[in-house]
Amino acid sequence: MGSSNKEFEEEQKTADHAYLIDASALYPLLLRLESSPFVKLLPRIRVIDLTKYEIGNAARYDKNLQHATKVMELWEEILDSIEEEKISNLAEVQKIATKQSITFYDAAYVYAAMSLRTKLITMDREILQKFGEHSITLHDFEAII
Repeated sequence: MGSSNKEFEEEQKTADHAYLIDASALYPLLLRLESSPFVKLLPRIRVIDLTKYEIGNAARYDKNLQHATKVMELWEEILDSIEEEKISNLAEVQKIATKQSITFYDAAYVYAAMSLRTKLITMDREILQKFGEHSITLHDFEAII
């Protein structure tokens, strides 16, 4: 879905920069933490401050997740080890949200990815469609790591 995944793959082979990941992609990774190679990439993954709250909310309402409080204790340690990007220009986030008719939350992720000059790893189809040059699916990301 995200555009120019071959370009992104080539870029990743030559550059050692961070990936920004949103909650829609991070939550499934956390659910299968033991079988995911993503743990090795923690030093290169970034989130925004909103991400940990979205993860907590997803766990809160996930009917398949047993013992959500205990799981969050484990995940909290992992989330604390991921570098958090601060959104400093809320006016720009608002412009993106308004211009593209997306939520302010989604626009914050897009803005952060654009500011970091990296791809946003997401499962959000609307973001992938509207911001293909700035986003990549979780599946495509996992295929190149």
